[in-house]
Amino acid sequence: MLKELYKIIEPWWVCERTLMDEEFNAYDTSCGNPWCLEEGTPEDNKMIYCPACGRKIKARRSNESSTD
Repeated sequence: MLKELYKIIEPWWVCERTLMDEEFNAYDTSCGNPWCLEEGTPEDNKMIYCPACGRKIKARRSNESSTD
């Protein structure tokens, strides 16, 4: 039951990110506000929250679809 509840509420408190341009280190997010980093990855920079919406960020797995 808790797993089903988690699947329902996760989109409201987690922002998924996807590397969209490796050259510019630009990321697309599920909140719809892309951002970029000067250097390193979000993990290297110890990022916990999306700089655009403030929700916790996580990497979108490559096998997941990008449509919501």
